[in-house]
Amino acid sequence: FMLSDRQVFGHMLQAISTVYHLYSHSVNVMTYSVALAEFSGYAASSTLREIALGALLHDVGKSRIDAAILSSPDALTAEEWSLMKQHPRFGYDMLVATRSVGEVALDIVLHHHENVRGDGYPDAIKGQGLSPFVRVVSIADVFDALTTDRPWQASRNSFEALSLMTSQIAVELDRDLFRSFVTLMGSLRP
Repeated sequence: FMLSDRQVFGHMLQAISTVYHLYSHSVNVMTYSVALAEFSGYAASSTLREIALGALLHDVGKSRIDAAILSSPDALTAEEWSLMKQHPRFGYDMLVATRSVGEVALDIVLHHHENVRGDGYPDAIKGQGLSPFVRVVSIADVFDALTTDRPWQASRNSFEALSLMTSQIAVELDRDLFRSFVTLMGSLRP
């Protein structure tokens, strides 16, 4: 895929060079997303490929955000937060222009910060209005964000992250998929 369109490769290089943790985060989200999708019954390789692609590229729009904002250890100002909330649209627009990404992947890139409660962004889509693939990637995105060191927070172990997701974030996530994710993560423990 990366070699099929130089623009996509360029966008990925730009995102990686902006803040390296975006790359590792994207690879982690892709891995968790494909595992959860497959565990939840999505077996078609074409579907899993689209989920993987959308998850890998979900934050590519952050390449248009100043690295100082992305790496800030402090709370973002209202203006900075408003800009940060535009990264799904930036990524979507960048990828549409390449004409190399399918609708499922584009939907994931645009809507990965939506939630079942309907107070996400950029479109405030609620519940079943979100594709199951977006809901899968949203869970993986939150989990990896909680289990990875960031300038503004220390990483948590898997148990702490899942506990926090259960107690504070579960109302934003697809309940059945989140339950499947917890089961999946529990089945992987040695």
